[in-house]
Amino acid sequence: MRRGRALGGGAAILAAALALGPARAQDASGQSLYSEGLSAYEAGDLSVACERFRKSFELDERPAPLFMLAKCSEKQGKTATALAHYESVLRLGGLKPALRDEAVAAVSRLGPIVPKVVVKQGSAPLTAVARLDGRLVVADEIARPIDPGPHQLEVEAAGFEPYSTAFSVEASVTATVTLEVGASLSPQAPSPSSGRLGSFIGGGVASGVGLVGLLSAAATGGVILDQCGGSLGCEQRVVTGEPSDALVVGNAVSWGLGLVGAGVGIGLLIHASISGQPAPAAVSAGADGVRLRF
Repeated sequence: MRRGRALGGGAAILAAALALGPARAQDASGQSLYSEGLSAYEAGDLSVACERFRKSFELDERPAPLFMLAKCSEKQGKTATALAHYESVLRLGGLKPALRDEAVAAVSRLGPIVPKVVVKQGSAPLTAVARLDGRLVVADEIARPIDPGPHQLEVEAAGFEPYSTAFSVEASVTATVTLEVGASLSPQAPSPSSGRLGSFIGGGVASGVGLVGLLSAAATGGVILDQCGGSLGCEQRVVTGEPSDALVVGNAVSWGLGLVGAGVGIGLLIHASISGQPAPAAVSAGADGVRLRF
């Protein structure tokens, strides 16, 4: 027996096509696609048939291709998809009474056996993006129809590895999936070598500033001694407002900057040198002899 006859036979398909004829002429492209879908359906090529019916309906939104798309989807075993199409064509209207009764019977038949899926919130943050078979979903915990067979859930969230899981559902079963995330993408800790380099650079800069300060203090100090005739008893110049008072203030600032800079710089250089050295060896003596531990 030919596959096409198993799907209903040429006579039955032709009868359906005539019964589903629209009240007004279909768009030429839509009618052509619909005819191609009927031929593919009769030949048993359900994949091509369903695609042609879908495209035909998108062009003119008539009940004929939508009804046949529902029948084609049911033949493929996509019960949830078929149920949605049957319900849609009943809302659209325009079917002959016999075909309308067939659609109503299909809704009653498929409703109890269509699988469902419930999406719940798991470890994924609320900002996570979840896709079920490529379509966006949310964790609303509502049981929604889903075609039987294998499915894929994918979750993406900032700061985490992508999460993906596969599951399968059977007729009349309600499956529950939770939105999870992968491993946390923790910031990489800086390497010890980068810390040493920063200490060396900071120590060098601070030491340079300190050296400049000390040289400036020495220079301004020499000028002050020269103005005071070699005497250090010039404190009164700070309050008298003579021109050399600025040198006294500058000299004090330079000494402070130089000493602080030199101290900080030397401290950083010492820290960098110590942190880069291996742990000191420890020597311990025991009953089995002397041990050297690093």
